[in-house]
Amino acid sequence: MNVDDCSFSAKDKIKGVRIPKELDTDLAELVGIIIGDGHLRAKGYEHGVYISGHSDDDIDYFQTRIRELFFSLFSIKHVLISKATSHKSILF
Repeated sequence: MNVDDCSFSAKDKIKGVRIPKELDTDLAELVGIIIGDGHLRAKGYEHGVYISGHSDDDIDYFQTRIRELFFSLFSIKHVLISKATSHKSILF
């Protein structure tokens, strides 16, 4: 993938955000998770990846595997928001 023309915000540069240059199994897994249980959202200056899951059954998966994928692929720590009926993993 050619990501050389991608631009980053000043905030992303400070955080050290990166974009994978090659498709691998981790990126394919995250794309599948987003397609199956998530969506992308842009509202004003906020942009995010939202992934929903069951509040009891999926918490360990969110705290471990999804967190690992975001960090290993993009160098981003995600935010986990818990609601009464679901967990949402949110990447800004």
